[in-house]
Amino acid sequence: MMMQPPAESSFRKDDSSRDTLALMFDLDSKSFSASGMTSLANATSDFFTRTVTAGSIRANSPSSISNFKRGLYLAASCDSLASSSPASLKMASKASSLVARILSLVLLAIVDLLQKQLFPDTYKEGGERITKHNALLIKLAHEHLKDNQLLGKKCSLNEPIKFNLPKLQGDNLNEHFYRLGMESLEPYQETVDELLSIKTDVQPLPKSWLFKSGWIRYAPGKEPESVPYPLEKGLVFDVEVLYKISKYPVIATAYSHKAWYGWVSPFLTGESDTLDGHLIPMNLKNEKKIIVGHNVSYDRARISDEYNLTQSKAFYLDTMSLHVAVSGMCSRQRGTWMRYRKFKEEEGEESGSLAQLRTESNSESLKELLDNPSLDADDKLSSFLIDDPWLRTSSLNGLKYVANHHCGIKLKKETRDIFETTNPQEIIDDFQNLMTYCATDVSATYQVFYKVYPEFRKLVPHPVSTAALRHLSQSFLPTNGTWEDYITRTENMYQESVETIERNLKEMCKKVVSMKDDPSKPWLKDPWLSQLDWTIIPPKLTKSGTPYKRQKMPGYPEWYKKLFAKDEMNLTPRSRVTPLLLNLSWEGKPVYWIDTYGWCFLVELDEIETFKSKNYIHL
Repeated sequence: MMMQPPAESSFRKDDSSRDTLALMFDLDSKSFSASGMTSLANATSDFFTRTVTAGSIRANSPSSISNFKRGLYLAASCDSLASSSPASLKMASKASSLVARILSLVLLAIVDLLQKQLFPDTYKEGGERITKHNALLIKLAHEHLKDNQLLGKKCSLNEPIKFNLPKLQGDNLNEHFYRLGMESLEPYQETVDELLSIKTDVQPLPKSWLFKSGWIRYAPGKEPESVPYPLEKGLVFDVEVLYKISKYPVIATAYSHKAWYGWVSPFLTGESDTLDGHLIPMNLKNEKKIIVGHNVSYDRARISDEYNLTQSKAFYLDTMSLHVAVSGMCSRQRGTWMRYRKFKEEEGEESGSLAQLRTESNSESLKELLDNPSLDADDKLSSFLIDDPWLRTSSLNGLKYVANHHCGIKLKKETRDIFETTNPQEIIDDFQNLMTYCATDVSATYQVFYKVYPEFRKLVPHPVSTAALRHLSQSFLPTNGTWEDYITRTENMYQESVETIERNLKEMCKKVVSMKDDPSKPWLKDPWLSQLDWTIIPPKLTKSGTPYKRQKMPGYPEWYKKLFAKDEMNLTPRSRVTPLLLNLSWEGKPVYWIDTYGWCFLVELDEIETFKSKNYIHL
């Protein structure tokens, strides 16, 4: 990386600085005496103490860039150039340490030991470094540092890191990581190709599902048969859980390029008295399998093979993660997308929108009329897309939304509500329908996988990116017998903290509301409290002058009354009023709530450009 060289103006101001540079830049011999090393270390230290700390390092002169780079390289090479005498070795170490300190004022540099391992092509066979000067690369490095706001910034001063790395798998780092990625991905590539070969020709779902515990295989033209686990290496998989009763699965379905599979818990068939303890076998300790699922980590937790100290050989491919990488949205976009979706549902499908009409129109004269910008003002759907065109290219992460977005599949998720039951008999009574529901999700998941996986590989082509999905999906947390005790203790501590926070908030709230009786109205001068509605509606009186009995907290401001939906105050850290009670600031500015945008803050007019440069939106 390019470093900022000493400014030429600083050389002319101080002759000793120029002498120091001459000393540094004229070190062309292959050996150094102890006294020479001492002079170099002391002089260089003196120079950088007086010039670098004074802020005179910048990158304007090409000649100074070249000389500075060469000088630092020579100084950094003192370890290898020094003679073997103890004094010279000590001085070499001092100079090397000095250079590390100098570089830390700009950017930390990798020591020679690591450089030779990471960039072997920059060294000759004898260990001598091949010095190259490329003006374009230096300029690019300079611009890169500047763009990332690193140019001229100081780094933490740490001891140089030195250790031996595993041998590079190739001639350079690019080859190294490419080969590692391919080595991890290659055993599964054939299985992925088998799944993709199905294309859109997914086999029809079984007309009837056997109500029998364990795995049942449904192959075309064959009778259903019991199997210990799915036989193929590539599977699309989904489970269903009675989550109000247990975290263990009740039914599951899977699909391969050869057959459908159904799994039923022994608890449903009456072979077990409890739902807990029954996990789904997949033979992942012996076979390398691809298991595709939507939010597949949830399904993985119900597979028995994953509860073995021996790591499974499964590659879990999550279509939700693939979707997020290809067409996902951030949390700040979610609100806009939900409003767009709600408007679409209220106004009907897009077939009546200007955008759709413009796309489908074959008449040139009609296109000319439709292209009139004034029409957009009357078409709310089109105005949504003009302001936020990304709305067409993204969706929420649920399978219902993802399948519709990528494949046009409209899933009916009402059946899912049955799994809220606490009565297992309801599952038994509606077994056929629920198995079909689960299998329909599997079919939709496959269609999403078929569409999104190639897009992901195109968007993120490096094999390491795909292979990393395998390792990220195989993480687990080892525990022992104290785990349950830990959960109990931490939950109790959390609840105690919540109670303390809410109690303090309520006390603070009561203190603030007491201002209502102060005739000076102190809240008007407070940027936070002035946002609250301090309107006090006078109590309603009967003809006799007595207050009506059923009046909600007469004599209190409106903002305070809204905290009492029932008899007790409902005030938590998530309440809208809490940031105002706590005088919350952002970037040193009081926060303000705007219904359309959420929490915002006010800035001075001359600060607008500054905050725009920090990626804030000017409303």
